[in-house]
Amino acid sequence: MSKRMIGDRILQLPQERALLDLYKTARTREEFSSRIQSMAGMVVAINEAAIARQLGKDLPEERGSLNLLRHWLQVTVSGPDIDEVCGVLKRINDLRKGYPAHGDNADTVLEAHDFFGVRYPIEDFGAAWERILRRYFEAMKKMSRMLADARDSEVD
Repeated sequence: MSKRMIGDRILQLPQERALLDLYKTARTREEFSSRIQSMAGMVVAINEAAIARQLGKDLPEERGSLNLLRHWLQVTVSGPDIDEVCGVLKRINDLRKGYPAHGDNADTVLEAHDFFGVRYPIEDFGAAWERILRRYFEAMKKMSRMLADARDSEVD
């Protein structure tokens, strides 16, 4: 689907291991942190070059893979799900900035916990991981539907 829209894949996963981590549990702080790092790596693995080529000179002022994706979705598809999808992706990336990877960046980390409805500090890592993972999968399904709808409207 994305090859038809931008001539290439939207996501460029650097390794399969990150994908495999999504299917593992997170019983401890270390496992949770590892899973979030893997998920965040997937979240920002956007094919920036292909999207930028598609946008041409209509690039967003604010750089970064997630800002580029948001802008491209706004230009390419329509609907209220863009903000929701991009919000989930941004907040996952914000969770990555927490301890021990970056030390606690209190503002963004706490906002991300609130966004996902996960208490801080986390006490039940398994439940927190499942909640975040569910929101990630829902966001990916919504993005897939938006892109399929946009593709179908091009065919009509």
